[in-house]
Amino acid sequence: MRPSPTAPAQTNLRKSPVTWQCRKPSNVGPFTPSTPGPNASRYGFDGDCSANGMAAFPGFFKAQARTRAHLEALELLALVAWWNGHIDASPAPSTLSGIEALRLHHPANFGEVVIVYRKSKSGHVSYGYAAGNTIAGATTRAVVELARNEFFVTAHKICGRHHPLSNYLERRCLHFASPEGHQEFLARIESGPDKEAPAWDPHYDGEISGPWSRYATVWRTALRMPTQDFLDPRVNFFYW
Repeated sequence: MRPSPTAPAQTNLRKSPVTWQCRKPSNVGPFTPSTPGPNASRYGFDGDCSANGMAAFPGFFKAQARTRAHLEALELLALVAWWNGHIDASPAPSTLSGIEALRLHHPANFGEVVIVYRKSKSGHVSYGYAAGNTIAGATTRAVVELARNEFFVTAHKICGRHHPLSNYLERRCLHFASPEGHQEFLARIESGPDKEAPAWDPHYDGEISGPWSRYATVWRTALRMPTQDFLDPRVNFFYW
């Protein structure tokens, strides 16, 4: 799961091009940005104030951070486009027992995006998704996410009644782990696309400079998405 960035007011962040005043609402999680900095629109934070499409890499070379940010943005675009009916998915090879995999046929000319899923011993369905340079690389990353997903759902089933969820991303995760949610997932696989595939269309694709630039490169690739429903807490969108 990918939480929104949290940035408490600190003196070392005052020169940052993107700063937030944070509040703690009851419906979306521990913190959410409420007041964007003056350059938030430039970097795409006015439309999506999470860490989507962002990556950081230590050192003076920018290529590693840029490559990772492109894959993060590709993962988001493919998932949103697939769930919203813009692109197709087909079975991908999986050598792991009990794990099924889907390859998403995204419109970008680089990278692969894979969803993996399996039914756990306790009865719920766990998922993982990731982008990589190859199908094998994306699958490996997705399996790691699946393990995290399975741990979260299992832990919630054990002690969740004592800790009700306020974060909508976690609620989505639990919804799709249920039989009803998994049926929605399977129905989406069967239905195929009924809309035009979106283009790779960055609103911003570049470095975000700040005090951290002395030590690392922070890069954001903010794409124009075919829908904003994935950011709506009221929607059971297959993204968390």
